[in-house]
Amino acid sequence: MAAEERKERQEEMDAPFPKNIKQMGSVDPQCRIYMEDYVYTFLNQLSRQEKGEHLAVLVGQTAQDAQTECLYISGAIEGRDTAQDPDGQVFTEASWAYIHRQMALYFSGLSIVGWVHIQPDFGVYLMGKDEAFHKECFPEKEHVLFLMDPVEKTDGFYVYEQEGRGLRPARGYFLYYEKNEAMQNYMIEHSNQKARPVPPEEEVAPPRPSLAKLFGLGGRKNQDTGPIDRIDAAGRIRAVLHRKEEAQTVAKLRYRALTAVCGSLCAACLLMALHLVQNNGRMELLEGQMAAMEESYAQMSQTIHETAQTVFAPQPSNAKESEQTDDAKGESAAQLPKQEQPDAVAAQIYEVKPGDTLWDISRTVYGSEAYVPEIMAANHLEDENWIVEGQRLLLPARP
Repeated sequence: MAAEERKERQEEMDAPFPKNIKQMGSVDPQCRIYMEDYVYTFLNQLSRQEKGEHLAVLVGQTAQDAQTECLYISGAIEGRDTAQDPDGQVFTEASWAYIHRQMALYFSGLSIVGWVHIQPDFGVYLMGKDEAFHKECFPEKEHVLFLMDPVEKTDGFYVYEQEGRGLRPARGYFLYYEKNEAMQNYMIEHSNQKARPVPPEEEVAPPRPSLAKLFGLGGRKNQDTGPIDRIDAAGRIRAVLHRKEEAQTVAKLRYRALTAVCGSLCAACLLMALHLVQNNGRMELLEGQMAAMEESYAQMSQTIHETAQTVFAPQPSNAKESEQTDDAKGESAAQLPKQEQPDAVAAQIYEVKPGDTLWDISRTVYGSEAYVPEIMAANHLEDENWIVEGQRLLLPARP
C-alpha cells in the first residue's frame, strides 16, 4: 500500500520536460536543476535593490527523468524580516512566517526545495556556517543552496553528495522559459518594495517547536539553541585572505610581464643604437677612402699630364739651320722634277707637320713609300699611322 502511494505521489510530481532551456555550465551526471527564468530575474533584481546580503527561499518540485533526479524551481520568496548578527543576515521566526504566508498565497501545491544566499564580494565560496545551516534546516536530498555574487557576477548551486555527508558544487544548471503566472504575480506585487512591518492582526504566531517541522524540512537537533550563525568568521577571513593573495599574485604576474616587455624593448633599442653607431663608423670610413681615392686620382692625372707634355714637347734646334734646310729642300723640290730627285739622301731630322703621314714623308724625302719600315725602325715606331704634329723623326741616310 505504501509503495502504491509513493508511486502515485511520484506520478503527480512528474513534470513535463521544459522545451525552451538554456544550459549554464556543464551537465551534472547526478542531478539536473531547472530554474524558471522569472525566478532568476527576480533574484537578480533582489541583488541590485540594496547593498549587502540578501536571503531567499526556493520553491518547486522534483521529478524523475530517466535515471536522473530533476529539480524544477518555479518560485522564489524573499527572506524579509531577517536579523543582523555579528556574522551576517539570518532568518528569524518572522521571516519564516512571511514565507509561509507567501507560499499559501502564490505557490500552493509546491514545496520548499532550497534557499538563496546573495553575498557580494564573496563569489560562490561556501561558508562553514552556510553548510551547517543547510544541513540542519534543509536536510532532504533534493534541497539545494544557490549562491550569488552581484559584484563578481557569478552564481552557482550546491547539492548534497551521494553519501549525504556534505555539500558539493553542482557542475551547472538549466534556465527554462514557460508561462509562470504565480512567480509573475509575486514579482508584480513585490517589485521595488521594501519590507513592511506585519500588522498585529496579520501576525501568525509560529508554534514553539521547530520551524523546520512546520514546513516539513526536518527537525532541529537542539531546539533551545539560538539562531544559527550563517557565516563562519574564520571562513570569511580565509576567503578574504585568499582573494587578496590571488590579487597580489595577479599583480605580480602583470608586473613581471610588464618588466619583461620593457626589458625586451630596451634591449631592442640598444641593439638598434649599436647598429646605427656601427653604420655611422662604416660610412665615415667609406667617405675617407673615397676622399683618398679622389686625391690619388688627381695626383695620377697630374702625373700623366706632365709626362705627356714631356714626351710630346718639340725638341729645341737651331732655327737657322732648320730654315736653311727647309729653304734648300724647297729649292731642290722646285728646281727638279720628282723623277729627277737624287737617290742619295743624308740622315736628317724631320719635324712632323699637320696632315703628314709616314707614307707622305717617305715619298717626299726618298721618292718612294718603300722606306716607311726603315723610318719606323729608326724611330722605334710600332704603328705606322701613329705620329703627332711637332714630333721629330730621324730619317736614315740613303747612299
